[in-house]
Amino acid sequence: MADQNDPRLEVLFKNLKTSVSVQKASSIEIQIWKIWMEHRNPKAQSSMFLGIAAMNNQQFGKALGHFSLLTEIEPDFAEGWNKRATVFYLMGRFNESEEDILRTLKLEPRHFGALSGQGLIRMALEDWSGAITVLELVRSHHGTGNRTEDSPSYAWSNQEFGICSKEAERNDDLTGYFNNKTPKG
Repeated sequence: MADQNDPRLEVLFKNLKTSVSVQKASSIEIQIWKIWMEHRNPKAQSSMFLGIAAMNNQQFGKALGHFSLLTEIEPDFAEGWNKRATVFYLMGRFNESEEDILRTLKLEPRHFGALSGQGLIRMALEDWSGAITVLELVRSHHGTGNRTEDSPSYAWSNQEFGICSKEAERNDDLTGYFNNKTPKG
């Protein structure tokens, strides 16, 4: 059986938290995601992969249908809720996304993907202190996270300098954006 209850996850999370290289952490993260996405129920597995395919093709309504079916079939499968939260986020339906993130975290409190998603929602809503809190939780489970947009320092800089998240989203090069930005005041 594989899902958020898989016993292999304990060792993987321990190794992830203590990993000192981004390359090693990425390898462990991939193993965790593979386990999270597996399910013994073939119908659930099919809904998962059909939903992912639809999401990858930006067919969000179709993806939402597959992931909603998945959460109905297997309501205790954390990754079903996380995938549906992702689709809601991509559709700009942040409240529904956050509800599904909370369901995910109830089933798998270490779910760094769900926590990152919650941080992105907090940033999209310009709740910088909420984003910082959530993204620091990500770091507690995932010690070497290196994506700019998942970084507590990214949220701190937005809170401190008053940068509008919509302005940052329009800029393709966030690093360049912050290097050229000076504090207001």
